[in-house]
Amino acid sequence: MTKKLILSAAVCLMFHAGLFAEPRCDVKEKRDSARNLTEITRKLYFHEGVLTLTHFTADGKTPLHQKWGDYFLGLEFGRPPRSNGGWNLWEFFTCYRMDKRAINISREYMPESVSMVQSGDAAVGDIIIPSGNGGKLELRLIQFPSHKKWIFMRVTAKDFQPWRLDLSAYPGNSNTPKERERHIAARENRYCTSQAAAEFVPESPYLILFNKFVQDRYGNMIIFNPQQFQKIVSPKSAGAVMIQFFPKKGENVFFFGLGYFADQAADDAVTRFLGEDGDAVKAFMEKIDWEPKPDTKGFEQALKEAGTLGVDSAKLKEIETEYADAVKRNDVSALANIMKKLDDLKKTTARKGLDEFK
Repeated sequence: MTKKLILSAAVCLMFHAGLFAEPRCDVKEKRDSARNLTEITRKLYFHEGVLTLTHFTADGKTPLHQKWGDYFLGLEFGRPPRSNGGWNLWEFFTCYRMDKRAINISREYMPESVSMVQSGDAAVGDIIIPSGNGGKLELRLIQFPSHKKWIFMRVTAKDFQPWRLDLSAYPGNSNTPKERERHIAARENRYCTSQAAAEFVPESPYLILFNKFVQDRYGNMIIFNPQQFQKIVSPKSAGAVMIQFFPKKGENVFFFGLGYFADQAADDAVTRFLGEDGDAVKAFMEKIDWEPKPDTKGFEQALKEAGTLGVDSAKLKEIETEYADAVKRNDVSALANIMKKLDDLKKTTARKGLDEFK
């Protein structure tokens, strides 16, 4: 009877621990024996949307790029059914610094940490990557259940000057039907990037990416601070729509709203977003606390569950102390790592209980 009770507790807690719960961060490693490389894929799951960061490496420290697919920083968000559209699944964001050549930081350097925590009802994802010249590229992405069609992103170029920031999307789909036109609209102007590259000095804080004639019920939206940028360039393209932001000297912290519209006429979406809808989301974005307090209730519950499973009390005390210190520092990355350590202990203990029952 005792073993049956332990088994039931183990099974329940393994599921309750959130093996498939969101938001979360997953890390998977896969060996490519033919090339003697390891594929490391990190995924951040939001309330809606998944960010994927993939590198191939021989030593776990230096990325190698030998063919397409050896690197991704994709965002599956606002993807229409049966398509590869929406925000770019392969490289939605790029930060370059200039050192005789343009250096794509997230492609050329492995991340120091990738984590996801929940603060209240907000999903908070963090990616920290060395810049290669003593600085760090820090990305914080936040999503709220009240705004599931938006992910808000803070980009911090710590101790280095960014040369260019790119955002990329495939409104509607990634294919290239001849009759489709790619368009970008700001409050002050409109551009057809299927026909020619666009270059302009931004005045308003809104851009909406949409199509005409084909796939015209899906698109993507951007909110940003125009005063931080010298100019914006969007290359001519029938496929991906790339928005290249060129920061002014001295600017190193940037805030973006990344959104989408779906199953809505493009003309209507453009009118609404460049009108009151954009203003409403921008007002919400300006009130975001980018240093949210950690949700300790989840940790307290997980700690209690670990004790029920029979995890060593000395280990639990050590984890509890580490967590308290991280809370004082408001170190989101450390908190996520500690929660993962606790979850791993729970899973190991639960599986041990299952093995003993057998």
